[in-house]
Parts: sequence; C-alpha cells; structure tokens
Amino acid sequence: MKWYWKRKMALERHRQQGTRRLSQSRKKRPPDWDQTPKDICQRIIQLIDWDDNEFVLEPFCGDGNFYNNLPGWVRKDWCEIKKGRDFFSYRGPSPETIITNPPFRDSAGGKNLVVPCLERCLHLARRRVIIFVSHKILAAITPPDRLRKYGIWGWSITHLSVWDVKRWCGPYYLVTWEREKSSVISFF
Repeated sequence: MKWYWKRKMALERHRQQGTRRLSQSRKKRPPDWDQTPKDICQRIIQLIDWDDNEFVLEPFCGDGNFYNNLPGWVRKDWCEIKKGRDFFSYRGPSPETIITNPPFRDSAGGKNLVVPCLERCLHLARRRVIIFVSHKILAAITPPDRLRKYGIWGWSITHLSVWDVKRWCGPYYLVTWEREKSSVISFF
C-alpha cells in the first residue's frame, strides 16, 4: 500500500508543476495565439452545404483561414479588430451565415468573450451560426438556461461534432445553430 501513496503524491506534484508551467506559458502568449489552422478550416468548409450567392460573415477573421477558404460562389465579408473592423461595431448587411472560431478572452487573462460573441452572432445572422470551440467553451455556451433562452430567440443546435485536435488543449467542437430548426439536443 505504501507504493500507492508514493505514486499518488508523485502524480499530484507532477500535476501541480504541469499546471503551473502551462499557466505560465499561456501568460507569455498573445491572446489570439490559437488561430484555427488552415487545414481544419478547409475541412470544416467542405462539410457545409453552401447556397449560391449566400452572404457569409467571418467576424474574427484573424489570418483569414476561414474567410480565404470559403467557396467562390458565396458573398463574404469579415471583421478583425486588429485590422480596424470590430465585430461588435459591425453595421453591414445581415449575413445569412456566420462562421468563426470566437476569441476566448479580450486579452491575456482578460474578460471572457465567448458568450457575448455567440449572442451577437445569433442576433445578427439570419439563418445559421457555425462556431468551432474548445470543450471548455462548449460548456460555457450550452447550459440548459442559455439553450432555453436561445430557443426563445428561435435558435437551436442542429449539428455537433467532436474534433480531436492535438495542437490545442483537448477536443474541439463544431457547433451549428440554425433558426427555426429542430434541435439535436434533448432536455430532461
């Protein structure tokens, strides 16, 4: 039994040191460090049925990995605060579809932006919102009370897929919200 406690203590020390190292390394990174890789954006875009002349907005364009890979038959626009086009100030035409990987925070260690970003997308889009988020963010945007509120607004989750992306901190999820469609989520 003695070996068990030694192993448990060693694992706990390693976990604490690993957590400390991880949090220190995150502090050194800029808040936009996890742009969605181009190959993942291309795979996501290929999964979507795009209509001719559909108007698509990428509200957090970053390097343009979603925006630059959208099909040629859609109309598209973008926002990127670092390029002087803030999504929260967007006054262009209402897009049919919004596709994005929203920012997690407004600065390193700053205010969580995920829920305000999603809610702005839901108010602006006419047809669907497609977001690519981490497992931590998925938990923040899908508690039952929030899903019910979005349902009252006319939105439901119609697609949810798990992406095993090793580059980041665990699984990512592709979530599609659509207006006036049946949800794939059940409440109990």
